Amino acid sequence: MKQKLLALAAILLPLSLVSLSLTSSARAENSRHKQQLLNTNKCVNCDLVLTWLASADLRYADLRGANLTEGGLTVADLRGADLRGANLQWADLSGADLRGANLTGANLSEANLSGALIEGAKLTGANLCLANMPDGSQSRQGCQN
Repeated sequence: MKQKLLALAAILLPLSLVSLSLTSSARAENSRHKQQLLNTNKCVNCDLVLTWLASADLRYADLRGANLTEGGLTVADLRGADLRGANLQWADLSGADLRGANLTGANLSEANLSGALIEGAKLTGANLCLANMPDGSQSRQGCQN
């Protein structure tokens, strides 16, 4: 019985490591788009999924249509940034400064905005379904039903 378990473990362990390797590489941030944003302050329609931009100075950045799903934007300075149509689903924007940012039509569903500064931000047509808002409440804006 012990030999059968060891044989099974010998087969399953390499398979699980291959699976883990494929999963992590498929979900890595796009470093080329991240560098483009940091160098030019512009990254229209960029793939910035899972990108870590905590404390980044992104004032007046042009991020129209960018995919920032699950992005780490804690305490980022996004004052006056253009985020129209951006996907920020599940993004961590806790403590971020979004004053004056244009988030028209952006997807912020289930995003964390706790402690974020959003005064003067344009949120027309934004999906805030289940987002954690700066005051600690959970938004229902954009939720179906």
